[in-house]
Amino acid sequence: MTRINFGNRQIGFIIVLFSVAFALVIADFTVKVESLNAVLHQNCSLPDAVCPFIGMPHQATVGFAVTGILLVFGIMLILMSRKGEHLEMEAREKTEAVIKKLNKDEQKVFEIVRVSGAIFQSELVEKSGFTKVRVTRILDKLEAKGLVERKRRGMTNIVTMKQ
Repeated sequence: MTRINFGNRQIGFIIVLFSVAFALVIADFTVKVESLNAVLHQNCSLPDAVCPFIGMPHQATVGFAVTGILLVFGIMLILMSRKGEHLEMEAREKTEAVIKKLNKDEQKVFEIVRVSGAIFQSELVEKSGFTKVRVTRILDKLEAKGLVERKRRGMTNIVTMKQ
């Protein structure tokens, strides 16, 4: 079974399309009811001010109000997702700028963590060729810059990329 994941932007577009289609159906319904009401009003003996066959049906008014609310909600989803995408892109660019400023040793340790996804700190010492103290200090710097995080697991740490 294939699962389709929709983001807020796609959901917003679906809601906007649905509300436009719904508005067209309501408009068509209203035109047909008003033409029928025109015929019924000819046989009505009530004054125009109280005749139920004059004016737009209340159901159409409620339908247009609901459609308007859906339309605004869909547009808000679209616009908010664009803002979220923009913020994510800014964060990504900021992270890339921080990565470019890393010194050679920090880049080496960071790259090992990035490729591994998650790695024990002791294994990181082996792969990098640095001493335990050097790796700890480099990880302190990388953690302070928000690039990696260490999680305590028993007597050792697991180093992962910062989410």
